[in-house]
Amino acid sequence: MPRDPLSPRAILTILYSRTINNMSYRIIYPFLPVLARGLGVTIETAGQLAAAQGGAGMLAPLFGHLSDRHGRRRIMVLGQWVLCVASLAVLLTDQFYLLLFAFAGFGIGKGIYDPAMQGYVGDLVPYAQRGRIVGITELAWSFAWLIGVPLAGVLIDRAGWQSPWALIAALSVVGAVLTQRMLPDARTAPPAAPPPRPAPWVALLRQPRVAAALFVSLGLLFALENVLIVYGAFLEDSYGLATTAIGMVSVAIGLAELLAEGGTVFMSPTAWANSAACY
Repeated sequence: MPRDPLSPRAILTILYSRTINNMSYRIIYPFLPVLARGLGVTIETAGQLAAAQGGAGMLAPLFGHLSDRHGRRRIMVLGQWVLCVASLAVLLTDQFYLLLFAFAGFGIGKGIYDPAMQGYVGDLVPYAQRGRIVGITELAWSFAWLIGVPLAGVLIDRAGWQSPWALIAALSVVGAVLTQRMLPDARTAPPAAPPPRPAPWVALLRQPRVAAALFVSLGLLFALENVLIVYGAFLEDSYGLATTAIGMVSVAIGLAELLAEGGTVFMSPTAWANSAACY
């Protein structure tokens, strides 16, 4: 029996929600010096906020089973509400150690949403088209930088360093509502055969390929974080760019990422045919 397809409306809803999630992650990096000045701390200390959200995001595998037990869509909605609460917490306090918990909330919200979303796509999209649809949802990373960072720069310049999170709180509520209303419940799809029981974590880590993949992933993440942490400070110190200018310069990064991600999704000869098959 064929699976129920994901409509373009459902795919756009997922893309929107992921973009908002990723905005909460990405806007801290270019404007870390601004946050440091607003909190009255050094940029090294402010970097702990990025470490808090990144560290919490690494807990994502621990949340994967939630959607198996409670339903994909419900857990996706939960992830959006966690993002909203964390954003409101940023608005309500300027105490650094309380903000560490708020930024950890961004990582937890994303860690809740992303595995459920990927499981949701896996439930409803046939295997032959699944990579294409997941690739479309991954465009959210470039949209978060291309749209979110310049917009955050304008908001910070006009309304203060906390203002972008007011917008994220509002947009995450919209994402939760759209997810609940626009996405069909994945449980309506015909049940698949039960997957084999997963091996324990210790046994998995003993496999050389798994350990190597984790090591490479952590290395890439470490390298990327080192660049992003100093990105805003470098542009300020080396070129004297103001907050709004840093946001606009960041458009170049967003465009480069969009070209890379879009190329993997749309440039193969069968891209449009495979995508149309999902609709």
